[in-house]
Amino acid sequence: MEYKPLVQDSIPRLQEIRADYVSDRHLRVTKTGDGLQVGFALRIEGLEQPFRSQGISIVRQKDKDLVRSRIGQHALQLVVEENGRLVGLLDAQVEAWRRVLKVWNLLVDEEYRRQGIGTELMRRAHEFARENDCRAIAAETQTTNWPALKFYLKMGFRVCGVDDHSYTNRDVERKEVALFLYRELP
Repeated sequence: MEYKPLVQDSIPRLQEIRADYVSDRHLRVTKTGDGLQVGFALRIEGLEQPFRSQGISIVRQKDKDLVRSRIGQHALQLVVEENGRLVGLLDAQVEAWRRVLKVWNLLVDEEYRRQGIGTELMRRAHEFARENDCRAIAAETQTTNWPALKFYLKMGFRVCGVDDHSYTNRDVERKEVALFLYRELP
């Protein structure tokens, strides 16, 4: 495996990374209250049928443009290459105003998981965050992405919030809610 900086020429190749996942469980979000007295509860539930994501990769031009816009902008952007093919991506940027390294994209090809790629990318993110005086690393995933949730927890992250309108106006009913995670740095 070769870990190297993302460069402009790599961006069209990001679609090589097949990052779909299968989940046998999810976090059910229950929302109570309204207005300023609202609460959210999360509960782990098994699924009768596994949830299979579809088409998770950086294919759309607007997604490529967003990745491109962060190159050289106080960001850590790494690709992982194996046998001439991209199999991993870390796309993270320092948000100086709040001293947080925001992970925009952390992708590992489905055929290359459980080989330490994600762990190594997060190790490098942690190092970069400390070098840049960050107080935390922030990430986002979905209640349906059980493999990512387990990974982030293993890496020392904790759930810190939800966005029940991130993807649609009915995320709770659709059972796919955005989760925000933080890893505090000493």
